[in-house]
Amino acid sequence: MTNLYNKHAVLACEGWSWGCHAPEFAPLMAGALVIFCCAWWWWGMKFTKINPPLPPGPLGLPILGNLPFIKPELHRYFSDLSRIHGPIFKLRMGSVLTIVINSPSLAKEVLKVQDAIFANHDVPAAAMVGTFGGLNILWRPNGPRFNQLRKLVICEIMSKQSLDACYVLRQREVRRMVKEIHGKFGSSVNIYEQLSATALRVMMSTLWGDDPSQDLIEFRKRLAELIMTFAAPNVSDFFPILAPFDLQGIESKAKEQFSWFYGVFESMIKNRRNIRDDGKEEEKISKDFMQQLLELHWRGDDKNSLSINEVKALLLDMMVAGTDTIPTTVEWAMTELLCHRDKMTKLIEELDTVVGNQNTVEDSHIPQLLYLDAVIKETLRLHPVAPLLIPHVPSETTVIGGFTVPKGCTVFINVWVIQRDPELWDDPLRFQPERFLETDINYRGNNFGFFPFGSGRRMCVGISLAEKMVALLLGSLVHSFEWGLSEGTKPSLEDKFGIVLKKTESLVAIPHAVLACEGWSWGCHAPEFAPLMAGALVIFCCAWWWWGMKFTKINPPLPPGPLGLPIIGNLPFIKPELHRYFSDLSRIYGPIFKLRMGSVFAIVINSPSLANEVLKVQDAIFANRDVPAAAVVGTFGGLNILWRPNGPRYNRLRKIVICEIMSKQSLDACYVLRQREVQRMVKEIHGKVGSSINIHQQLSATALRVMMSTLWGDDPSQDLIELRKRLDEFIITVATPNVSDLFPILAPFDLQGIESKAKEQLSWFYGVFESMIQNRRNIGDDGKEQEKISKDFMQQLLELHWRGDDKNSLSINEVKALLLDLMVAGTDTIPTTVEWAMTELLCHRDKMKKLVEELDTVVGNQNTVEDSHIPQLVYLDAVIKETLRLHPVAPLLIPHVPSETTVIGGFTIPKGCTVFINAWVMQRDPELWDDPLRFQPERFLETYISYRGNNFGFFPFGSGRRMCVGVSLAEKMVALLLGSLVHSFEWGLPEETKPSLEDKFGIFLKKTESLVAIPFARLPNLEQYPKNKKMENKMFYSFNNFKRKN
Repeated sequence: MTNLYNKHAVLACEGWSWGCHAPEFAPLMAGALVIFCCAWWWWGMKFTKINPPLPPGPLGLPILGNLPFIKPELHRYFSDLSRIHGPIFKLRMGSVLTIVINSPSLAKEVLKVQDAIFANHDVPAAAMVGTFGGLNILWRPNGPRFNQLRKLVICEIMSKQSLDACYVLRQREVRRMVKEIHGKFGSSVNIYEQLSATALRVMMSTLWGDDPSQDLIEFRKRLAELIMTFAAPNVSDFFPILAPFDLQGIESKAKEQFSWFYGVFESMIKNRRNIRDDGKEEEKISKDFMQQLLELHWRGDDKNSLSINEVKALLLDMMVAGTDTIPTTVEWAMTELLCHRDKMTKLIEELDTVVGNQNTVEDSHIPQLLYLDAVIKETLRLHPVAPLLIPHVPSETTVIGGFTVPKGCTVFINVWVIQRDPELWDDPLRFQPERFLETDINYRGNNFGFFPFGSGRRMCVGISLAEKMVALLLGSLVHSFEWGLSEGTKPSLEDKFGIVLKKTESLVAIPHAVLACEGWSWGCHAPEFAPLMAGALVIFCCAWWWWGMKFTKINPPLPPGPLGLPIIGNLPFIKPELHRYFSDLSRIYGPIFKLRMGSVFAIVINSPSLANEVLKVQDAIFANRDVPAAAVVGTFGGLNILWRPNGPRYNRLRKIVICEIMSKQSLDACYVLRQREVQRMVKEIHGKVGSSINIHQQLSATALRVMMSTLWGDDPSQDLIELRKRLDEFIITVATPNVSDLFPILAPFDLQGIESKAKEQLSWFYGVFESMIQNRRNIGDDGKEQEKISKDFMQQLLELHWRGDDKNSLSINEVKALLLDLMVAGTDTIPTTVEWAMTELLCHRDKMKKLVEELDTVVGNQNTVEDSHIPQLVYLDAVIKETLRLHPVAPLLIPHVPSETTVIGGFTIPKGCTVFINAWVMQRDPELWDDPLRFQPERFLETYISYRGNNFGFFPFGSGRRMCVGVSLAEKMVALLLGSLVHSFEWGLPEETKPSLEDKFGIFLKKTESLVAIPFARLPNLEQYPKNKKMENKMFYSFNNFKRKN
């Protein structure tokens, strides 16, 4: 951050004349001519024979030096002079000798090589009287105490832990800003005023939490007055010998203004001290910056403690610096984005991908928002808030660039001109954020082509806070709204030099809503749920108290986690994209954390080592599922393989399904049925060449037909449309938030009617199954037509039922429950995976081309893809695995429930809690995968990783005894469908469209927008084509037209 007290910010006025700022100063200057004639003569003689010489520079007048000739835009004026006098030159501002540095090499010499010599700042007279003689970190002289103070601020106040502790306060104010702008849709908004008010509220809440006694309007007024006082030219700064007389009264005015702020601080400090002495309400004190500074004061250790005056001076430092520099930077960034709409579009796409259009920007998103970071850096390159940094003062005479730089002179570093140097930057005046994506340049002042916060030991200590705040504010503005301009207006990029480098005209823009719903609330997703929650408050008061007492003294402790509300816990704060929300929380609380979802205690695992502990080492303990109330009533008390409790019967059932139903022999027996439906899909798409196709709808219909024919062969009585409709209704019912799952004690009452609705829907399916089972039984009893029965899954399950062997047979209810399991799982997960794979391939045409080449080599362009080809299609296998790595269908797997209390990662996991395994975040772990967010199937060619759950960097089907039993069928079906789509057709996209990679959390992780693509037949074998000359001509025309466009 820059400093409020830069005495040369006087140049912010239209021109630099004493009459402009202080009319009474003219007679004083006349008197000064006589007083300083001798001093000027002595000064000139003193430096005449210096060797090496002083830097060159323009001639000045006696006494006044170059003051009358200085132009208001000081950064540009210095740039102009550097073209005449070189990268280092001198000026005389009154009796003060000033050296200006304009090149990266000389800046490095000053700020790095000779950093210790130039480690003092030029302190204005008003700052000396207003900061207890320079006790703050900005003006304090270099030395042991400055080093201690700087270390305390960086390691304690600006540490990651400290900033994370204040995040809630920052986020609250940013959300308030978003809501305020929401109320101004279609109206003009002054961006700087909006940002300035938000930044002040953020700094106030961050510095001392919530204090309703402090009036925002009064604070803004007082800050504005203080800034105007410091912006006024002060004769004491240009002729230090006159400082004791305070001829303009600026020091006394500044002292009075400082006193007001210090009075406010003293009042709050006294209140904190009383609470501390009392001890009763100490836990109510928020862990804000003031509290942290006071704790450093109360340490009593001279080395690591602060005096009370240092505390007050530091508080004012942070308030003044943060409330002007941050909104100014964001305003510049918004201006550049509105001038460069292509950059705005690119940033919006990144925000939509990382944050999602149902979420607001959070601190946890910022590390992933690389283009946002690049936009901010490019903004600070072109428009550094402190274009000349804070002036330095050498503690001894030294040599820079072959010229003498005398002790005590004032040294400006013109970072504005250095960051626009054409030798360092291509096309330096162009706003091009992409330049920061190509190289790793940070804010730490190591690159002297980009150092907006300075460098060396006097570099800004508030970088961490500024970096977070600018990203949060800018990201929220761009993500939450579409921005337009009034008709006939264009944003101005003209700047004016001052305390900070601001725009000459504030940016005025018009917001339009983008996000439909802010965050995840039950009212948004399930309106009927709100009154039920109100009733639950009364019922569960005692239960909540008991729950809290039960876990208070557990050792080892429970995992950390966010605080929740009584009774409802963390429910109001949960966001819709649960996998991303859990990922964000893991960055705050670590790889294992807890949540309370109503009365349900939830543990979330986010690291491979802990997943290994749960799913492998302690697999037997975590082998039960968290069974939803609707599933219990709909599966005969949990008789299916998904929800059945772990035990001998579950193990036998699992073994039967894997060894009998999903065996290679059984799957091979049903291959003809699968292949027939896939070929039907290919023919249907052939009839739509050149037209847009909804890929998910096409795949979903095919998957349902495949599962129907695989489960019970051909049964014309079953209507595909009716079955699809019933399945969709059932999935919607299961996806609805159920109070019975969050407060199990209410399950018997079925307050929302979800269980009864699910039972009714499942009864329809079981009725269909019973009808077909009865038909099979009649055929079996008759014996005459038994040879007509196909060897489908239903027949295999019934044969297991008819065995009559308790150990290896199935009950009739188990048969029906397993049939429904297979139908629901297969008809949604398989098409979802293939749709994600097609989306990634259309976004990465080089990968599509590589897959097409493999298919042509292995299958040949005269054949269709068969099961027998799949083992040879290694790149197809890699594409599918990479798709499931980035887009696992069940991102949190199916929740587990421990059968006894145990310890994971040093934390207690209570018996009966719900355990989520965040496979989505683990499969994107940068410690396990190079460039983890990139679609790179080749990574699976370099090493063999299977679906069997042995590698906890890739386990989309789970692991251990609860791993999905249908892996073999899914593997074959996804490969057959994807291979057939890519091999049979060339795929294009409708004009001006791009496939979206944004996901939405639900029962399965689907795309927010279904993929729509255009097929073009590519195989020369016309046997697959419709026998229609007109259609053949249409395909030929469409394909050639597609080839021309692409």
